[in-house]
Amino acid sequence: MEDFFDNYKKAKMSLCRMVDQFLTCYMCVDKAKELNLNTDNGYFVMNNYVEVCTHGNSLEGNKAWKFLGLNREFVSHDDIWKLENNVYYENRIVDMDYSKLYSEIVVLLIELVIKYYSRKLSVEDANRFKIDYNANSDVLNGHIWICDNLCESAGESVWALLNIEEDYVPITKFNEIKNQFIESLESSHNKQRILKKKGVDPNE
Repeated sequence: MEDFFDNYKKAKMSLCRMVDQFLTCYMCVDKAKELNLNTDNGYFVMNNYVEVCTHGNSLEGNKAWKFLGLNREFVSHDDIWKLENNVYYENRIVDMDYSKLYSEIVVLLIELVIKYYSRKLSVEDANRFKIDYNANSDVLNGHIWICDNLCESAGESVWALLNIEEDYVPITKFNEIKNQFIESLESSHNKQRILKKKGVDPNE
């Protein structure tokens, strides 16, 4: 059986980077100090406000907080960096279904990529950038919706995780990959249900 532990850790580290890049807001420095959030990094301070990470009560944000084990609504960028480092040294837990966790995190990462890295591109520009697209399914009114990693570490980490070499990728390709992972999760879930009905331990 394939070991997904390392892939799980890579996906989780990539999720840390996506949170650090996009799931953010500004709050008063005094409020941040009351919450014991680090405000020493001047890069994130603007006048009397500091940028922090938050799930924002969004569906994607709450999922990210669950996968990362975060129990506070607001965390500092420093907290996310420390968490990413901890994930690198995370120890394997016996009987943990890392295949399922990996797949679930990848689905979330693709949702975040589509939300934050998508943009519209003309067919002329797509051809100029030599983007591999399907003329029948990707083109609408002379334009193509693509995802561009913007050469950011967060985006590049997802591209690397999915073994995507091109910087510009049609959204349809990401949706195809996402659907493959969803189908894999559903297939695994159905298989476990059948085994349990038969009285067989699905983990054996």
